[in-house]
Amino acid sequence: MTGAEVFEAETGQQAVAAAKEKKPDLILIDHVMPEMNGFDAIKIIRHEPGLEAVPFVMITGNYEVQTLQEQEKFSNCAFLPKPYTVDQLMSTIEVALDRPFP
Repeated sequence: MTGAEVFEAETGQQAVAAAKEKKPDLILIDHVMPEMNGFDAIKIIRHEPGLEAVPFVMITGNYEVQTLQEQEKFSNCAFLPKPYTVDQLMSTIEVALDRPFP
């Protein structure tokens, strides 16, 4: 991606640690991850100073209604179902950032 610096995390715990260290402008997070799910990681990250308002894009292949309802409890969190296209990813990022992506 042009204009973006990307950091990866394989587990929920690693995602939380990376967010605390890197202070990203946006976090793409999967719903299902080892150690903790994406919703739990978001809850922890949102309690970190400076990360309260960071936008999230929740990526998931889980189409259960409960997941969609749970996702709606999180402000500033977009939902992107799997599978997705690059265009869908980019437009979701733009919506989450509330500005065009470079």
